[in-house]
Amino acid sequence: MFKQILSFKEISDLSQKKENLIKAYPANSYIRLGEMLINDNDEYKNEISINLQFSQNSSLQPLLEGKVIVNLSLKCQRCLGPIDWQDKIIISIVFDEDKNEQANNQSQIDKIEIGDEGISIQKIVEDEILSTMPMSVMHKSIELCENIDTLSMFLSTSLDKTKEESKNKPFSELSDMMNKDHEEF
Repeated sequence: MFKQILSFKEISDLSQKKENLIKAYPANSYIRLGEMLINDNDEYKNEISINLQFSQNSSLQPLLEGKVIVNLSLKCQRCLGPIDWQDKIIISIVFDEDKNEQANNQSQIDKIEIGDEGISIQKIVEDEILSTMPMSVMHKSIELCENIDTLSMFLSTSLDKTKEESKNKPFSELSDMMNKDHEEF
């Protein structure tokens, strides 16, 4: 049920039965999320625990509510070492059949329209996780990075190169300006 594509009718049937979806999944089973993970041997990392329930709202539309607990080991953007990231995501989504009609102006409700092709609960959960992840994952301070020696050596070398380049050509900007003035005449 979690990985398969469900039609509106199937989701409606699950909501009438008040079906539960409680399971822990490895995070690398999510295609887009797997690219950002570091494979640790720790069995409790890179796991996504799902506790969702199908039900119906007051207007008898299918509803998916619950929480997703995320425990991931992500790559630091500086040192490429592991960073532990945990989060608890609350999900509350109303499903609507796509009838090519204008949607009502109810901005407080998260609505997903399901067309003829159906929808995957796994993709919804993956989208929710990706939307809550930090944009650039880094250790809080550079001292926490794993490869601090290599990183500091790289940073100091690139800074030294920049200083050397500007040191050897102190009037480079002036000569560029002079060349522009002569070209105008």
